[in-house]
Formats: sequence, C-alpha cells, structure tokens
Amino acid sequence: MKTKTLVSLILLFGIMGGTVYYLLKQYNFFSSKEPAAFDSKENPPIQVVPTPDKKPISPPISQIISTDDIWNMYQNNEFGYSIKFPKQAAFASGGCTPEGAPLPGFLPVKIFEEKNIAHIASASYFDQECNETSTTLEDIKDRNFKVSVWSLESKKVADDAELQNFVRDEYGNGCILGDKKETSAEGVFDVHAKYPGDVNDDMEVRAQNECVINYAYVIKYNQNTGVAVSWKLGQAYGFAATTDYQKAYDQEMVASFKFD
Repeated sequence: MKTKTLVSLILLFGIMGGTVYYLLKQYNFFSSKEPAAFDSKENPPIQVVPTPDKKPISPPISQIISTDDIWNMYQNNEFGYSIKFPKQAAFASGGCTPEGAPLPGFLPVKIFEEKNIAHIASASYFDQECNETSTTLEDIKDRNFKVSVWSLESKKVADDAELQNFVRDEYGNGCILGDKKETSAEGVFDVHAKYPGDVNDDMEVRAQNECVINYAYVIKYNQNTGVAVSWKLGQAYGFAATTDYQKAYDQEMVASFKFD
C-alpha cells in the first residue's frame, strides 16, 4: 500500500514539474538573449536647453505720443528731452482763395528728424499754383521756404567751453556765452547768447562782428547729462491757434519743453 502511494506521489510531482517547465519555456524564461540595447535614433535622449537671458528692449530713438485732441508730445530718447506740439495749426500758406491767392488755413503739424535736429513744421502747404504739397526735408532746408519751422538742434557738451562753441555754431562766430539761469529743475539752465560789442551797435556793425540776434530764441542746457538744445522762434508766431493770428501755441510749446 505504501509503495503504491509513493509511486503516485512521484508521478504527481513529475507531472506538476513538467507543467511548470513547459509554461516557463513558453514565456522565454530560460532565454539566453541579452536585453535589447537602447536605440538612440529611435529614442533620442531628452536634452535640456537653458533658456537664454532676455535682453532688455531698448526704447526707440524718438516717439510721438498723443496727449489729447489738441496736442502731441515729441519724446527724444537719444538726447533726453520732450516738447509738446499742436496736431494742427494755422499757417499763412494753409489754403487758397477761389482765385488762387494764398489764404491762411489749418494744416497738420509734423516732426521731421535729421540726425541731431528735430524740425517742427506743417506736414503740407499750398504752393504758388494753389496745389497742396507735402513738406519735405529739402523744403525745410530751403531758406526761401515760407512756412514756419522750429528746428531743435541738440548737442552733447561737456562743459562751458563746449557750450560756448555750441552758441557760436548756432548764432554766429562772434557771439559768446551769456547768462546761465538755473530753472526749477536742478541742473537745468536757460542760456543766453550774448553780443560782445556795444549794445547800441546797429545791425551792420553786429553783422561785421558775426553776431546778429534780432529774433526770439531758446537755449536749454542740462548739466546733469551734458546736453544742450537750441532753436530759433523767429520774429512772429510760428504756430497760430487762429487764422487771424490773435492766438498762438508758441508759448505753451516752449513752456512744455523739459529734460527727462
């Protein structure tokens, strides 16, 4: 009896072992193959690319900002100043009569930039044939151009000696640096050009001395940044607010000038 039981157990364990072996072989448990190598082409490694530092965006050399229905603001970032100018103004060549004669009228005002100079002038004008013509830099440089122009010229100046040279370049080789009056802004001055001769000298003598100033002008000097800006206003209003020239924008424009 014991012998039969032992034989039965041996057969049972044999069957079970064979079954387990069969199953393991079916699932390649005894495979001698090495694990597949990592294919860098099919599975490229992830590369971490550092984000470059963002460079600060430089402001434009200049820009024009609309402040209200009447005014624009010209901002010169190169020399660090700003000034208001009207969006439109009355000019002597702003229109024509039905017969073709010049007639004061309103024209848009524009900034014309040229290196270190910002010209403020009408964007167009009516010529002798009564045709509206766009203003160009060539027109502005023409001394026979009859439209009012303010030409704000800027220059870097390190000291009073260079400021003196700037005054001579702008107003005549015989002119000298006059009074410097500090404004409410610290380090900013209103500057005067001075005739070196007798105050009673007539225009002919002043011309011989190369310093004729018979018109209004502005010279601003920022000692903090070493920048001087100058422009000539002329002998009459440049930017009228009415066609009868009883009101003008000139004074408000000058008062609005400031260094940043």
